[in-house]
Amino acid sequence: GNQGVGGNGNPSQGWCVTTGPFGTPGWSTSSGPCLRRTFNGNVPDAADIQTCLNLNLFTAFENYLRLSLHNNVHGRIGGTMNHPSSAGAPEFQLHHGFVDKIWSDWQKKSPGNLNAYFPGINEKMTATNYYPRDLIDLTKQPGCVRVCYDDPTIKSGIRVKEFLQSLSPSQLSRLPRMPFTATTKADNDRFGVSKADRALAKRLEAIGRRGVLRGRSARINFRTQLERTLGFQLIPPPHIRPIRPIGRPRPPAPGGFKSSLAEDEVVAEDEVVTEMDLEAGNAKDFVKEQDGMNSNYVEKENQEFADQKNSMELEDKNAKDSAVDQHFEEQANDVETKEQEDFADQEDVPESNFAEQESEDFAEQDKENNDFGEQAPTSDVNDEDVEEDFEDVEEDFEAEEDEEEA
Repeated sequence: GNQGVGGNGNPSQGWCVTTGPFGTPGWSTSSGPCLRRTFNGNVPDAADIQTCLNLNLFTAFENYLRLSLHNNVHGRIGGTMNHPSSAGAPEFQLHHGFVDKIWSDWQKKSPGNLNAYFPGINEKMTATNYYPRDLIDLTKQPGCVRVCYDDPTIKSGIRVKEFLQSLSPSQLSRLPRMPFTATTKADNDRFGVSKADRALAKRLEAIGRRGVLRGRSARINFRTQLERTLGFQLIPPPHIRPIRPIGRPRPPAPGGFKSSLAEDEVVAEDEVVTEMDLEAGNAKDFVKEQDGMNSNYVEKENQEFADQKNSMELEDKNAKDSAVDQHFEEQANDVETKEQEDFADQEDVPESNFAEQESEDFAEQDKENNDFGEQAPTSDVNDEDVEEDFEDVEEDFEAEEDEEEA
């Protein structure tokens, strides 16, 4: 309605929001003349947020926060929030601020959590001079900025938080809850989520949401309007007994990623389940599987790219070779055609013409020879002179030999 940031878009007006302070007319975005919303389904509940916070491995926590919570909310609001210019929607700031608070709450679990991030991301953030590692600690932001998020202060909020924290991860995953809309394929496609990340999210959701009821016959006897809004009761069901009294906060996990729940054991009326079933056992396997899938996916993409490149280079080479062969073939055809034409011209000339031509050629050659003999200059040197010169040279040579012997 007219409260908060307004309601759903009006389908008769292109899903433009017409209620609240951001309704049309009077509010526009970079993607259009109005703010649009197309509400669909229900967003994850408070228990799902606590499930995300209970994950101690950063890879698992980041995946759950990004896909199962962040992407889901964008998809359920729809409209402008599903557009590349979603930052123009007022709820974008609220949504991303709350995502950052969840991360901040997770960082407070241990010093290892505080400094956990993807070290492989070693590039400056868009339109800034800062790296992701420069913004990890909210208490030491650039420019002497410190970011602090408040916990719930109203009684109902405090009660919900204390109840969820009183349950272990295994208990929480089995808490009966009303169904809500899971992240869809379209949501993940919109954000370009990899196959490996989708597989990990699906596995984490399957374990963390075991208590979510299925089907239209799902019923929970809610006692208050708060429970109806939450989608679950604020009392443990008979087969789940909290391992800590309600109101007592969960102790932080010591030693970085090491779970503080390693020694805990969930005691139910009909079963004994170790909490490592959710985290140490499953989440680590998920991360190993994700790493393997990511590696295989990258290798496959690189191999496909290399094969495509080689194929294109081979096609170019074949095309060039074909062009060269065609060029030489055309030249050979031209030469052959020329020879055939010359031969055809020769065949058209009668044999008598050849004989006459040969006789004329011989006659001209004889005439040239005779002319050369008549015009050749006569030499003044005769044979007797040549003989005398030879004898003189021979005498000189013998005289030189006699002198050398003497």
